[in-house]
Formats: sequence, structure tokens, C-alpha cells
Amino acid sequence: VTAGEFGTGADKALTVTGDMLVATGGTFTGNSSAVIMRSLELQGSATFSAPDASGSCTINGRKAGTSRCIDVGNNDNNFSGNGGTLTFTSANGGDLQGFEHLSAADELNNLTINVSDGSGTFYLMADTTVTGNLTITAGTLTTNNGSADKDLTVTGDVTIAAAGGLICNSSTVSVNSITISSGGTLSAPDSSGSLTLNGTLSAWSFQNNSTNFSHNSGTITQTAAGHIKSVSSNPMYNFIMNSSSSDSHEAVFRPSSGTDCVIAANDVTVTRGIVKLNTVSNTASMAALTIGSTGTFQASSGITTLTGTFHNNGTDPTTSFVHNDGTIKLASTGNVQLRGGSSPTGTIFFNLLHDSGGYVDGYEYYKVINKLTVDSSRTWYINGSSHVKLGDTTRDIDGELEING
Repeated sequence: VTAGEFGTGADKALTVTGDMLVATGGTFTGNSSAVIMRSLELQGSATFSAPDASGSCTINGRKAGTSRCIDVGNNDNNFSGNGGTLTFTSANGGDLQGFEHLSAADELNNLTINVSDGSGTFYLMADTTVTGNLTITAGTLTTNNGSADKDLTVTGDVTIAAAGGLICNSSTVSVNSITISSGGTLSAPDSSGSLTLNGTLSAWSFQNNSTNFSHNSGTITQTAAGHIKSVSSNPMYNFIMNSSSSDSHEAVFRPSSGTDCVIAANDVTVTRGIVKLNTVSNTASMAALTIGSTGTFQASSGITTLTGTFHNNGTDPTTSFVHNDGTIKLASTGNVQLRGGSSPTGTIFFNLLHDSGGYVDGYEYYKVINKLTVDSSRTWYINGSSHVKLGDTTRDIDGELEING
């Protein structure tokens, strides 16, 4: 379409077995039709109005002689997604180009990857914002364009089906929620990138039903209330709860099977909000636990295992850590710190078990109301200078002290 307008009329279906080009001076209007083409290219100030949510727009190949499935050029204001869905089905995958120029809220809406044989890989060639949902039914979407990592923002939900995959490389990725079906693949951003969860789908912020999740030693941050289902053999690496609006927003963890919940393979930080178990009797584990000034961690009523440090920086450390009559097990292979807080009482533990390869330095204030157990050949220090002593005014043991060795 080099000049004038071509439209689908009274919602008539349109199939183009070759490529669609809309040049400067041309306009295409998809109405509510089912539109199929091999590739789409817009030039200059071309106007493209995609089919709305009652229609569909499917791009099933690459432009002849190139690797591009779509190229919207420098179209800043003349591409409209109309609340509809762009679906890419090329068996060979291809490049998704020019999305960085689409900034208006109604431009790139829903995006679907659905390759018939499931093997095609699609590349984000630039930073991309999807103002609706991203659905990967079959095939793979990667945020690396072959030479650089591009950011991905999805204001709606990301759904990865059994034959789908999303590779986030070192990108900054922000989504409403993520659901991974059994067999689906998510390669999370590594430590140079980030993944942020901003909302929920049916109460889930992150629902992982697959063993094909890879944390890549990166960090996942949750900013709203929501449930998290994790596979204990493939957990998150670092997890941060940092609510954007409420101290009472809860990140509620549950294992995909069994009763052992690995909250994170490495560190858990509760900056603002609450981290808890959906079933309080499930066991929990992580490396280090850090509670911020407006954060709360609710422990297991069974055993919560830490292989790193414990830092409670809550404004009121007596309430920012909730023991639930359970046991905190310090199981590091090396030496660890326990920082209980700065109030006269500090953190209140029910049971505290030292079962690690090194010693524990107990800093600041804490209180054990039932039993402190120091296992065989282990050492517990107070402020790194003296051994445990009953009756200490700032580090109290109201119940038993058991030294097994």
C-alpha cells in the first residue's frame, strides 16, 4: 500500500501469502477481521491499524531474503494494535524489529508466539513494551538480538505453555505475573539483569509447574501481594519482597509438590511486605535472610533452615520475625552472623539450632524462649568474644540450653 487506504471492509478475512508493505502515504485498516501475512513492514509515516480483539493478525514467516518477521520502522504514532493480538508462527523464527518506536499505551498489545513445530526462535531486536499479555504457546522468545540484551516490559501476564520458552539473558524484565506450564521453559535474567513481578493472575505472581526453570543466579523482585509456586529442585536464586504500596502485602510460598519449600537457593530479602508459607507446617529453606525496616518474615512451625546469615533490621524486631513455635536451623558450612535487632528484646526465637560447620557470632539483641541447641563440636559466640552465658540481659534463653558435645 503505497498511497491511499486498504481496509478489510465489513470484517472480511484477508490472507496474503507473501509480504505486506505499507509505505509512507499508505494506510492499512484491519477492523475485526482475520488477517494473515508472511511478514509486515512499515515505512516512514505509514499507518497500520491492526485487527482488534474480535479479529486476529497472524504473521507466519519472514520477509523474502531477510530474517525479519516484522519491521515497524520509525513509526512512532501510526501503528495501533487496537487491543488485539499479534501472533507469530514462523517455523524458522525471526527478528521482531522496530518495537522500540511503539510507546503509546494502545500500540503493541497482546503478543503470541505459536510455532507449528515448536522449534522457531524469535529475537527482540530492541527494548520492547507489550501493553497486554505475552503468550508463548510453542517456540522460543529471546531478549538478545544476537549482539545485545534488550529490555522487556509486559504490563499484562506472561504465560509459557509446555512447548514454549522465554530466555531473558542479562535483560531487565518487568511483568505482571508469570505462569509456566509443565514442560515450559523460563531462563530468568542473570545477575546483570533483573526480573520484577508487579501483580497477579488468579492470585499467582509466579506459578512454576515445570522443572525447566533456570534462575541463572539472578534476582526476582515482587512488588505486590501474590502467591508463588516453586519447584524445590529448580527454585529462584535471590528473592526480594519489596511492596510498592503496602507493608501488609504478602508473598505466599508453596511447593509445587511435597512439603519442603525452597524459598530461594540463595538470599531472601524482605524490604517491605511479608514473606510467609501458604502451609505454615511446611519446612522452609534459603541461604541468608535479611528483614528490612518495614518487612516481616513468618517462619515455619516446623524447621526453617538457613545456610547463611540472619539479619533482622525491622523497626520492631520482636514482630518483624514471627517464629510460629518453630525452629530456626543455622546450617552453614562456614561461620555465620546472627543479628537480632537493636531493641532491648530484639528477635524472639522459639527454638534455635546451631548445626553448621563453623561458629555463630550472635550480635545485637535476641531471645530464645524455648530451646537453644548447640550441636557437637560447634561454638556459639556472643558478639564474637564470649561463649553463651545464661542470664545475659540482652541475649536471653528462657528455656533450655543444650550443648551436644
